[in-house]
Amino acid sequence: MDKVNTILTACGCPGIVGTIYSLIHNNDGRKFYFIGTDIRSENCGRYLVDKFYNVPRPSQTSFIDKFLSITESEKAKIIIPQATAELEEFSKNRQKFEELGCKVISPDFQT
Repeated sequence: MDKVNTILTACGCPGIVGTIYSLIHNNDGRKFYFIGTDIRSENCGRYLVDKFYNVPRPSQTSFIDKFLSITESEKAKIIIPQATAELEEFSKNRQKFEELGCKVISPDFQT
């Protein structure tokens, strides 16, 4: 089974260790390649992922474009947002990621 390229946002947040642990120990035996992102270049999570990208804040206009670029270059299949501040931007732009074959784990924008 191929590894699933997965973007974990805000990998400096406290929940990153639990998220990674849960994905590694999944019941299906799936394997993951973790692509971490954060607005801060120095954070604890960057040392737990396979690859790391420094990204703009969700309030910056380049936020979604940066994630679309990462998604395309890394052939990511899943984005798991870890920060509440990112959810609105990801939910408004879900279609753009789906066109690249990537699912964003976020509620629908209307929700």
